Amino acid sequence: VVATPNGVGNLLLTAVLAGASAPRGLHHQFLPDPQDSSDAEKKGLDAHWTVLHLNRPYPQEFTGSMNAALEGSAFGVRLMQPVDEYLKNERASKYGVMLIVLVFMVFFFVEVLQQLRIHPIQYLLVGFALCIFYTLLIAISEHLGFGKAYVISAVSVITLVVVYAHSVFQVKRASQLLGLIMLLVFGFMFALIHQQDDLGLPSGMLIANPIPAEYAIPAITMETWIEEALEAAEADRISGKAVTPYLLAYLHRISQGKTVEANKALVLDNVRLAARIAKEYASLRE
Repeated sequence: VVATPNGVGNLLLTAVLAGASAPRGLHHQFLPDPQDSSDAEKKGLDAHWTVLHLNRPYPQEFTGSMNAALEGSAFGVRLMQPVDEYLKNERASKYGVMLIVLVFMVFFFVEVLQQLRIHPIQYLLVGFALCIFYTLLIAISEHLGFGKAYVISAVSVITLVVVYAHSVFQVKRASQLLGLIMLLVFGFMFALIHQQDDLGLPSGMLIANPIPAEYAIPAITMETWIEEALEAAEADRISGKAVTPYLLAYLHRISQGKTVEANKALVLDNVRLAARIAKEYASLRE
């Protein structure tokens, strides 16, 4: 829902979006009117704009193209879907290598421990069977949704691989171990894919936590130490991956251990802040 102030006088726009976790984004050329304190407990979005025509960057009458100005004065609400079915399928495909490697490792260990001879073609057939999972997932999720499609695809592929592995291993315990590992991997993948939805967060957030004041090192002092450390590394012909350990050791020595103490204090303070955020967020969801 986006509008531009093309008329004369006050342009009014009201946008109401129900749902406590409905994904949305405000187009901030003009901010909405302040919300009434009595409406603070309302769920979802209830925004009202009152825009005067004098606030826009173009006149009521003009000649030529003013597309850039018109687009720049737009305001309102833009709805967005942060995670759709195709994005979930893309997330699942990123764990494909991990799935194939773990299954191949089970085959390899069974081959070594049971002194079996598994042909490379049999490994290849198992890999093709695992690839079928993603084909099924994409095809079925378009009709039944991602959750049901994931369960159907996972059960089908696990059954296919375990039955084939049993014919290869001829050992029931090895086949059961393979099925258990595949079940755990598929469950772990599903949990990772749905973790953002389970948290109820439409987007991420970056939080910067400054170092505790009592452990802070002045910026000028730190910059001087870093410049000295870089000059020393160049003089000693330190390069590649050895540069970082050299710089850290040099800073530790020149600061008499203050840099290490500052880093430890920052890590502990980050843990405290994360615990406070988790506690407050949990209280909001109650």
